[in-house]
Amino acid sequence: MTGFLDMPKRMRELWDWVVAGAAFDNGDPQPLADMIMTEEIPTEFVGMVADIISGQRKPTRKGKANLKIPAAERLRVAAALSVGQDLSTKIRRTVLHVDPHNSLKGAQAVGDYKNIEPKEVIMGANKVVRESYESAMQQTGVSLRTIKTLISDLKLRIDRWPIV
Repeated sequence: MTGFLDMPKRMRELWDWVVAGAAFDNGDPQPLADMIMTEEIPTEFVGMVADIISGQRKPTRKGKANLKIPAAERLRVAAALSVGQDLSTKIRRTVLHVDPHNSLKGAQAVGDYKNIEPKEVIMGANKVVRESYESAMQQTGVSLRTIKTLISDLKLRIDRWPIV
């Protein structure tokens, strides 16, 4: 699955619309209503709005009363946490141009540059992700399972883009 850092450019440009659509789907129609009142509806969202008007698309009401993170903020929280997760993955697997004279990749390149073992680089990156999850759990009062569900929902929306 794709992460937040790899989000398509057009999706990033319409991020407020994406968040408003997700809020609607999670039972809060107000952000989407505000967007419709103040901005022209982007082509990517015309179908969604038409489905809402026709009654074919309805918000999920299940569990709305139990939401500890407001519907309008759920995707934003997921995006913030996803960035850390994406960076951790990139550090472990992706070519990093730490040193132009070095052909090592990911954690090996960072480890070589910092003169530490790649395993320590990976452990450090994983620790940052864990700490960000713990902080989010503490600030929002949700479980780790909820945090992972939020991130999974974000990644699913990115993977399905431009279908909203």
